[in-house]
Amino acid sequence: MKFGRIFAISFLFLCFAKSSALSVIRVTCSSIAPPGSLFDKLLKEGAEKIRNEVGVEVVWISGNAFGDDVDIAKALKNKKLDCAILTVNGLKTISRYFDVLELPFLVKNFKEADFLRSRMLTILNKLAEEEGYVISGLAEVGFVYLFSKTPLRKFEDFKGKKFWIWAGHTIEEEVVGFLKNKFGVIPVKANIWDVDKLKKELDIVVGTPYVLLVLGWQNDFKFMMEDPVIYLAASGIMRKEVFDKMDKSTQEKLMKILYEYSEKASLILREENMGSESILLKRLGYQKVKFQDIDELEKLIKDEVWNELVNRKYLPDWLVVSVVKDILKMRLGQ
Repeated sequence: MKFGRIFAISFLFLCFAKSSALSVIRVTCSSIAPPGSLFDKLLKEGAEKIRNEVGVEVVWISGNAFGDDVDIAKALKNKKLDCAILTVNGLKTISRYFDVLELPFLVKNFKEADFLRSRMLTILNKLAEEEGYVISGLAEVGFVYLFSKTPLRKFEDFKGKKFWIWAGHTIEEEVVGFLKNKFGVIPVKANIWDVDKLKKELDIVVGTPYVLLVLGWQNDFKFMMEDPVIYLAASGIMRKEVFDKMDKSTQEKLMKILYEYSEKASLILREENMGSESILLKRLGYQKVKFQDIDELEKLIKDEVWNELVNRKYLPDWLVVSVVKDILKMRLGQ
């Protein structure tokens, strides 16, 4: 009798355990966040919360396992991944409209940056859905600066300098291409993982202060341009066919956590970038340099690069005009 009862309880327990195991949805995601970095830790923390509260297991593959951001986006499109965290460099392979987030000199401060992400989220969500994807918020990576081995104070200082371009990054390619034609920089195109091997020969790299530190480039450069050039954002993105396999309740819980972590990551990375800038300036002896012709540089890039992006149909004119108008209204307090 006791044996029968124990057997029955054991059988029920095994059935329950099997049922629970089957109920867990597993998705495979990737990001270029270096293993052990702050962003990687945030992703894993979020994955644990999703596993416990939603019943979706996120298997994270961080670093360069798939290659660069664009390579991860291709793996997502080819269904080798279910989801990913991508910067605009990867997201623009899903829809070129994401490039509007990184128009040079579009936003000047955090208030405008927050407005831009909020303003574009609904539009980009719809565009991603049309392509068969779901995005989960827009997170701040940070303002991108020029870091150099010699001071950049005037246009003449660009001449003959080897300038790293993030391979596949449309905006950077256009900006550096313009600087090459106008002021004689020498573009060096490479993925983000190869910069470490090239940094001895490079004169200028671009990135956020935190990226410079986390990727170990800080000892090879000594100057930081005072004004940022680009604002860098990222988003979680999932193939819609994977998302649609979840019931509505699971979808809502998942998206709630993803949006929360998008905002949390934005705030944490903002603080981390400020802290990293302080380390560069106070501990590593970096000097912030004011580019004397910054207003002229901004005007030239907007006239040349923005127009080129629109004319070559990377970006629709209506979208650029609409976003710029809204930012100007906010800037002027209207």
